[in-house]
This record gives sequence, structure tokens and C-alpha cells, in this order.
Amino acid sequence: MKKNVHETTGTIQKILGNNNYLVDAKLGEKTAPVLCHLSGRIRQYNISIIVGDLVTLEMSPPFDKGRITFRGVKVPREDK
Repeated sequence: MKKNVHETTGTIQKILGNNNYLVDAKLGEKTAPVLCHLSGRIRQYNISIIVGDLVTLEMSPPFDKGRITFRGVKVPREDK
């Protein structure tokens, strides 16, 4: 993970054009709308994202834009 990147979860609220999505991201106790685009791996493997999906996303300050990195919630592996 890069410096100054905050990883959080959110729910897809609206599909915009050009692989852009409006996501309700959990920022601490609050939720805020964030404009997100798809990461390269999601595009590479042609993973479908629809309204209502729970996604993992990365944001950097000022936390108004982000990148969807995983469909679902990332669970840390125990064998590492």
C-alpha cells in the first residue's frame, strides 16, 4: 500500500459513464459520497460492478475521489 492512501469500504449508489461510480464510503463513523473509478485489475479481469455492491476502495486526501480495488470486502489472510 502507498503512503497517504486510506483503504475503506463502501456501497455503489450510482453508475456514471466511463467506468465512474458514485460510492457511499465509510469514513470513520460517517458515510460520504465519493467519485470512484475502477482499478486496472478489475478492468483486466472484466469484473462486473452493479448498484448495491459492497466494494473496497482506496482514497487519498482530500477524500473526495477514489479507486475501486476489490468487489466485496477484503479479508486479511491468516497464513501470512
